[in-house]
Amino acid sequence: MNFTEIAKSFSDQEFGTYLFVFAVLFLFKSDISKLLRRININYGNKSLNIDSVVDRQNKNLEPVDNFNSVFGDSIEIKKRQDMIHKDLNLMKLEDKNKTIDLLVKQLAEVQHGLLFQLVYQDIFGSQIKLLKKLNCSPINQDDVNDHFKAVKEEYSDVSRAFGLEDYLKFLIKIELIFQNDKTYYITGVGKDFLIWMARFGKQEDKYF
Repeated sequence: MNFTEIAKSFSDQEFGTYLFVFAVLFLFKSDISKLLRRININYGNKSLNIDSVVDRQNKNLEPVDNFNSVFGDSIEIKKRQDMIHKDLNLMKLEDKNKTIDLLVKQLAEVQHGLLFQLVYQDIFGSQIKLLKKLNCSPINQDDVNDHFKAVKEEYSDVSRAFGLEDYLKFLIKIELIFQNDKTYYITGVGKDFLIWMARFGKQEDKYF
């Protein structure tokens, strides 16, 4: 099994994903610490503002790059380290920079996935449906208004707490969508989020 296959197998299990990240950080901590700062998730300092039921969208997403000392001297972490060392040796990457680039790429993908896990925890089902519409084609302001009107009618008990601006604010601040003039578009992050949902079998049938 090569390094990529190992990484993919870990990503199929959330716990294994964390272990993979920890192993990478411990293996190359001194070499990639500066590089890690370059790929820190850029959404961690963006407030997720929607009211009431939406308190979870009011919090800040924490950057998912600070894994030091989470498990301490875990035997399982050491096993993961040994597996990665062994596989890297089999790949015979003589150029240290190539090895670092490979590990940084895998770590960036894991961070991307962890961000999406946090987003999925807070996003509403109707917001996911809006994302899917935008993934097919851009939507003008009237269509967005119609979408939100239908959501408010279905969830009148919740939607009284906020308006369209608040409803869209979460998606815009996390950079899943953007607005140009009176038209809304999905971003590359938004497209990747939908791919991640499909890959891991995440459902869009969430409340509101």
